[in-house]
Amino acid sequence: MAMATCTIYVNRYNIMIKNITSGPGVQISNNYGSWPTFYTTPSSTGNTLIGQMRYNGSSQNIEVYDGSTWMPMIGSYPTIELSSDVQAVINWARAKMAREAELRMLATNNQSVADALAAVEKAQEQLEVVATLVTV
Repeated sequence: MAMATCTIYVNRYNIMIKNITSGPGVQISNNYGSWPTFYTTPSSTGNTLIGQMRYNGSSQNIEVYDGSTWMPMIGSYPTIELSSDVQAVINWARAKMAREAELRMLATNNQSVADALAAVEKAQEQLEVVATLVTV
């Protein structure tokens, strides 16, 4: 089984995972701008303070010192999701597509619905022609 890797870059102005950055329509959350100290082996830590962080190269974990032992940090990871505005647009499009499919299904069994649907489509075509002429 192949493992996927993801490089996270953090600077004081922008948070980026690979080439994906927060912006219109994309939110990156649960990422923090502090870097742990990097050690290749647990014994190379040296002086330790409560709350100090390190990357343990042997176990490939980020760890925090609790005063007596190094504890692995788990449970927090970066996420990428669509913004609420984009989610709303997608939900609207799904509802619109479902309604159009429902109307097409009704039109196959009901001539009045088929005629009304054809009239709406013709009106939309005419509207596009008029809008094109007005904007020229």
